[in-house]
Amino acid sequence: MKTVEELQAELDEAAKKIKELEGGQDKETDVEKIVEERLSKELADIKTKLDKAYASRDEAQEALKKIEKEKNEALKKQLEENGNFKELLEMQKKEYEQKEAQNKQRIVELTRDNAIKDALSAIDFRNEKAAKVAFSEITSQLNEVDGKWVDKYGKDVREVVKLFVDSDDNAFLLKPKTNSGPNINGKPNVNPQTPTKKISEMTQAEVMEGIANGTIKRR
Repeated sequence: MKTVEELQAELDEAAKKIKELEGGQDKETDVEKIVEERLSKELADIKTKLDKAYASRDEAQEALKKIEKEKNEALKKQLEENGNFKELLEMQKKEYEQKEAQNKQRIVELTRDNAIKDALSAIDFRNEKAAKVAFSEITSQLNEVDGKWVDKYGKDVREVVKLFVDSDDNAFLLKPKTNSGPNINGKPNVNPQTPTKKISEMTQAEVMEGIANGTIKRR
């Protein structure tokens, strides 16, 4: 996959050619189309590679579980045939305890997930994908301590969610607050999310962020 610098160089070259063909006039729509096509291709390649990696991982995990299950079944059968009922009972007891621990852990995780979703329900996210990103990021920050979910500083779920939402780094996940009325100077308010540069003047990172937060519309 090409680096950001390489993509930016191609973008600059494409913008230059367009200006030459159009007598030096800046055709922003054409540049946007080039940017969109390039980003779509790169993102599609990344998604394909990730999908393959996750699929391979899941297949390997399932194969390992199957082998372990077959091994345990064969061992239990051997213990039963040899009359080692004490060892067989101990093995069955251990399997039961492991399943119980897994079930309890799942219940605890569901409690955490519900607490996060409840805290996020009042947040006006830009879209469903943005909400999922926020949920994932917040989940990764939490650990169970004495039956409670807190971050490394001891803050509970609602405090962690508030800090996440209030952070400027995560502002692009939220719907921008619009205000069409005049400000104290009598001038209309401008949405800080609105780009002030032309597409051809933006870096690759700025273009990707613009598409992510909705300030650059997909064609």
